[in-house]
Amino acid sequence: MTDWRKARAVAGAIVVLATCLGLGLGFYLRLRPQSDALVLASYWKEGQRVLRQALPTGVRARTPQPGLVLVEERITAEAPLLKLSPFLLGVSLLPGRDGIHARLGKRDAYLTPDDLVAAQAYAVPCRLGSITVRCSVEVRKVLAELARELASTPGEVWRAARLSRFSVEQLSSPGQPDMRGVSVAGLTRGVQGAARYLAHVLTSAGWFRYEVSALTDATRNNEYSLARHGGAAWFLASAGIQLKDAELIAAAVRAARWLALQATQSCGPYRCVGPKKGTANLGSSAL
Repeated sequence: MTDWRKARAVAGAIVVLATCLGLGLGFYLRLRPQSDALVLASYWKEGQRVLRQALPTGVRARTPQPGLVLVEERITAEAPLLKLSPFLLGVSLLPGRDGIHARLGKRDAYLTPDDLVAAQAYAVPCRLGSITVRCSVEVRKVLAELARELASTPGEVWRAARLSRFSVEQLSSPGQPDMRGVSVAGLTRGVQGAARYLAHVLTSAGWFRYEVSALTDATRNNEYSLARHGGAAWFLASAGIQLKDAELIAAAVRAARWLALQATQSCGPYRCVGPKKGTANLGSSAL
């Protein structure tokens, strides 16, 4: 057996061992129901949490100010997390269901599943030797968020904080935001955020990852839509011009170049948008 095959076999064995150890610990340290459960009242604005209260069950959260959305969740169960290694911590949570609780001295910080989605901390590749696997959470981002909540540092959180995972039950769902908080500046930020997201999911080749799982980062482009591509490229160009944003304009040009090179065919003496093999129809292709 050659050296690289031996190394690959050893690395594979390590991955299997680590996975088994993680699953075993997960079953051993299973979630335990909480008799004195707390309710996490989170106030959100434009996709970011701006305030959180940890309240005893039965205590009502205060009414949100105009422009804020209140989400109430009760912690139903909790279990400790072992900090044997960042890799094992990264595979110890269930994406979309588990949150993370950190206690540092007398201070507590909670990251709910919504917090982890907002921080884009779910489903990232992580390396174990020469093997790359997908972890449930990105430990670096988790520690940074906890450190910010605890007015500490990621290193101190890793060394000294007691970590646990918890599940939540949603008590109140986000309602319609108070329209009195809507402003031109806020709408402009919303347009810019949407455009920057489209630029973020535009590949270097020029096509959009327009169906992406927030939990696994998997792309689901089974049937790529030229109409969606055209609409997204049009919006990027319009937003880039209106906001005078060079990054958005460059993204629009890249999307248009892909369309010209990959999605056009000959229609008599002209070029038209449509599949390489098939019929170019009027209607959505006009985008």
